[in-house]
Order: sequence, then C-alpha cells, then structure tokens
Amino acid sequence: MKRSYSSMKEHKVIFEWKIDQFNSFIDSSLTCTDDVKVESVKFSTGAKINDSWYLRLKFKDNDVTQVKEWLSAFLCLKHSDTESVRATYSIYILDKNNEKKVSVKKSTRVFKLHESWGSNKFLEIKKVLENKDNLLPNDMITLCVDLVVLEDYTSTTTEVPLKILKPKITDDFEKFFDKKINVDVILIVGDVKFHAHKTILSARSPVLASVLHRMQESNNNILMISDVAPEIFRDMLRFIYTDKVDDLDSKAVSLLQVADRFKLQTLKISCEESLRESLTNENAIKLLMLADQCHANLLMEYVVNYIVINIDSVMKTGDYKTLENSKPILLSLLLKKFSELIKNRG
Repeated sequence: MKRSYSSMKEHKVIFEWKIDQFNSFIDSSLTCTDDVKVESVKFSTGAKINDSWYLRLKFKDNDVTQVKEWLSAFLCLKHSDTESVRATYSIYILDKNNEKKVSVKKSTRVFKLHESWGSNKFLEIKKVLENKDNLLPNDMITLCVDLVVLEDYTSTTTEVPLKILKPKITDDFEKFFDKKINVDVILIVGDVKFHAHKTILSARSPVLASVLHRMQESNNNILMISDVAPEIFRDMLRFIYTDKVDDLDSKAVSLLQVADRFKLQTLKISCEESLRESLTNENAIKLLMLADQCHANLLMEYVVNYIVINIDSVMKTGDYKTLENSKPILLSLLLKKFSELIKNRG
C-alpha cells in the first residue's frame, strides 16, 4: 500500500523599524505638496525562495481638502525567486511600553514582485500628535511587522506494508463450534442437541467443569440441561467459544440468569453493563430484583443508587408496591442507602 503526505513549511520573521525625529518629520511633511514617504531597509524570512521585503510609510491626503491627515503603512515584496509569494502579515506600532498599538488586522495575501499590501489609513496624524508621549517616545516611532511566508505544499509517497490481521484463538474456537470438529459431548436442551468440547466448556465454566468431570467417571457423553430455553443456551454456548453475543441488549435478562447459573463471569458483567444502560423509573424495581436473584453486585449497586436519586418517581410504580410486599430485605437496603445519602448531604 502506498501512503502520500502533503506538508507546507512556514518561515517567520518579526521586523522592527525605528524612525527617529518623527515629530519633525511630520511637521515638514504637512507643508510639502509632494508625496512624502520613507522606506525601511530590506529584510527576509530566510525561505528557500530568497524572499526580500521592506516597509513603506507615507502620508495620505484627505481626498476633499487635500490636507495630509493619515499615515499609510505597507508591506512590499522586493524580490523572490518565484513570481508570487503567499504570506500572512500584521503591521503595528509599539508604544513606549513595547505594547502593540494601531495594528493592521492579520491578513493572508499573495504578493507579486514589487507589489505591496497594507492600509492607506493606518494611523491618523492628529492622534499621533495627541498621543506622542506614548506613541513617539524620544521622538521615535517604532513600526513592526509579523511576517510568515508560506511555501507551496510538497508531497511525498511512502510504501506502507499491509497490516496482516492475526487470527484470534476465539476465531479458531468458533470454527470448532460451527463445524463440530472433534466434538466429545452432546448437550440436550429441550428438544435441541448441541455438540461441544468438554475441555473448552470446562475451561470457561466451573459449574460445567464439575458436571463434566463426574460424567467422565461414568463414561457418559450426554448432558441434559433443564430450565433453559434452547435459543438462550445457544447464545451462551457461542459466548463460551467466541466471547461474543449477537444483539445482547434484547437478551440480557435471560443471559444474566444463565451466566449466574453456570458461573460465566465475563458474560455476567456484559449483561450487567447492558441492563444498566436500559435502566428507567419504570423498570428499576424489576432490575433490582433481578440483580438480587442473580447475585449481580455491579448492577445492584447501580440500580440502588438510581432508585434513591429518583425515589419519588419510582415509588409511584406498581412494581414498588410489589417490592414492599415480597422483598422487604431489598426495601430495607434502599432505605439504608437513602439514609446514607441524606447524611452525606447534611
């Protein structure tokens, strides 16, 4: 498999330009009829394209009165090995505390050779003079630009070896189960026969291990299973081989019961987690009684906490009346938990 990556390099520079005797420069420019401008020395970001830039500061007339009212600030591209350069920039002034003032909003542009971008109305001259103690410390203005040159994307292609999915042991066990390879025990549930392997059943269920051990002593390879629906037993048996159950949520109650009966702890936890997600005010008491019946401690703790928090709504259900009559021990547990909650809040 081939994998391609595209990447772009950025080259950054912060250029600071100090212009002294600026107050005098303003005074002389205001009386001049020609365009007045001043340009910085050249600077570069160090990109491979050999970029070269400079800043330009000039005075702009009022379009109506023809009086110079604004300072214009521009970033200019002096040279590049390419015909155009994509760059992000922001122009601003530093005050006497070296804090940014009066900035041109950060912008991304494509500069062509000798082209400039910036603001015609960067700073009003009147405001400069009104705030010269702050903006012109020692009669000096500091104009700065944060510049980032963005190079073109470059792409590379690498060979990536195909990831080989390693078969899991449960995949092999599933084949044994589906194809009935080397089976050595028959489990009869209702009118359905299931062929299985004593070793796998014994490894997964201590209850089945004990029963199969007694069968081995009597040379019996047929085991009768009562009080379980064949379809539920089939799901349990498939879980024993694969650690999977299709559509667990719809079967969680029945599977929790058989998981407790045959001491399948992993299946039991999966069922408890599924039932926890289905918990509502209407089924809370049923799940509480189920958790008690199946010794499902994780589910029991979760349901008890839920009922205590939602006690007003749960007490209105018909199942709560049943609990009062048939399971006083569980009711006592709820009252104890409710009492603990009140103490903690107090």
